[in-house]
Amino acid sequence: MRKIALSLVLREDDLPIDLAAAFAELVRRFGQSSQVLARSMGLTRNESAQLVALAAGKRTALPRDAELLKRVEEQFGLAVGTLTSRIDLTLRRGRFRAEQYPKIIRDAKTRSQVFSYLPKDFFSQPAPAREKIAAAALGAQATRNRYRLFIRNMDRTRYRLTAETMPEGLSAEWKNLVAWKTAMPTPVWPKRSAAWKPATVTLNETHLKRFFGFLILSREKGGLGADPGSLSLVHLSSPELLHAFLNWVYRYRGHYNAGDQAFLAFAAMLLHPETGWLSQQKGMVKSLAAIEPEFSCRQVTAARRNWSSWCKNALDYTRRALKDDELIQISRDPFDPIRPILESDEPIAALDMLFERVAAAIPMATGLNLTERARAYRDVILVGLEIETRLRRKNLSSLTYDPAGTGQLRREKDRYIIEIPWREFKNSNSPFFGPPKRKRNYVQELPA
Repeated sequence: MRKIALSLVLREDDLPIDLAAAFAELVRRFGQSSQVLARSMGLTRNESAQLVALAAGKRTALPRDAELLKRVEEQFGLAVGTLTSRIDLTLRRGRFRAEQYPKIIRDAKTRSQVFSYLPKDFFSQPAPAREKIAAAALGAQATRNRYRLFIRNMDRTRYRLTAETMPEGLSAEWKNLVAWKTAMPTPVWPKRSAAWKPATVTLNETHLKRFFGFLILSREKGGLGADPGSLSLVHLSSPELLHAFLNWVYRYRGHYNAGDQAFLAFAAMLLHPETGWLSQQKGMVKSLAAIEPEFSCRQVTAARRNWSSWCKNALDYTRRALKDDELIQISRDPFDPIRPILESDEPIAALDMLFERVAAAIPMATGLNLTERARAYRDVILVGLEIETRLRRKNLSSLTYDPAGTGQLRREKDRYIIEIPWREFKNSNSPFFGPPKRKRNYVQELPA
């Protein structure tokens, strides 16, 4: 009689999407605990333990639990699939399948953006409540982050050069510059002040592609419409072209940022009278071509007549521009994306949630190939290391491990040690690593 009565009042859409929450609702209506339910179903001790663990949400349901859940459905008189449809079959997309989210946040990118705004009991709520919560979370995510709003509304004109669109002559000059700035030991001539690390090469290449992309961009779109074949690194010695580029950046973006300061510092480095790549090679001025009307033939003649004086004037301009208060401003608040977490009552709980979400995926890896299983365990290890060490993403992603004990992560008896060469850190010149001539590596013992 009880089974018949329950079947009359229970429907699938009455139950929460979360399997554990659905179990809790069934047990509440049944009026007895999950242990009593297990005994009434005549389950073995192992099956009872599995059922209790599933009902308490202590582990994620696996495909092999389907038979057990079918027996629970039969016990309650539920339609076939009411509980088995709640088995999570996805490893890397969180605990719930995409179709279990409200439509407005169903695509992967939106789910990722709003997940931190959803309450822990989101999937325990009825469908109408989930729709309202999803709409509120989507609105909060869109309005709380000013930088996201700016990115959404900014000019989308693509002007930066790519490896395919960079002119051949300019590309050859850039390769020569990189070879000079990365050569070891330090070249005798031209003189240089310091060597570039790979990250610096990438950053300065971005500056180069932005500046010359602007020069090539058509005037209808705001650029100078320069002939790609006429461009050379020596165009970075023109204060007029540098000024035109900075004006374009302001019109394009609406403000300056640290990247524009870094661009000017890059240009200043090339123009330094003693260690600059351009200032020391007078022969490169032959590649200088006019870009009318911003950079006239008369200015080209002046540069060729007195190259040292020309470079000095350009260097003075970059230094004046770097001191401009308008150029020094904050365009992005790095705390905006995580402000809801920072302002919550328990901000550290977000780290627990992150670790739990990644760790919950591990049991599901048993049905996948070895590569997917390895990735699942790797993710858990990396998240745990991030929480424990607070290392930058670059250092974590390049972390090495060798069972022989030669990697940066190694095992010594019953403990694990991380040792990373000080040169691999972004702030390798920091006094944290010791005095300049006695630098020491980063070493940390992980908790047992």
